[in-house]
Amino acid sequence: MAKNKIIVLAVLFICVFISGVFVGITISKHGSDMKSEKTTVAISETKVDNSEYTYEGKTYSKRIKVQGRSNNAAKESYYIVYTNSDSISFEEVDKRFWSSESHTDEDFVIIEFGVIE
Repeated sequence: MAKNKIIVLAVLFICVFISGVFVGITISKHGSDMKSEKTTVAISETKVDNSEYTYEGKTYSKRIKVQGRSNNAAKESYYIVYTNSDSISFEEVDKRFWSSESHTDEDFVIIEFGVIE
């Protein structure tokens, strides 16, 4: 009985693995045909009259566009951020964008992301 369960689980694992391989092949074949478009990350933004920008109750003095190439990316991308910092790098913004961690320090907020065609 236990041997049958092991065989069934092994067959199930192999089926899932093979389907994942086929999905990966399909994506890699058609990945170059897919066009990336501008993606708006944050949508509730407002501009205050005195050239300050507000997002979720916090005010920022600068609206900056940074661009560069992410690790292993085929094309360059850009971010538009609100910040109070005089020096902010593409790498810093890119790291935050791809991070799964929540960020409580709001030294900048990403408003827009896009791929440069």
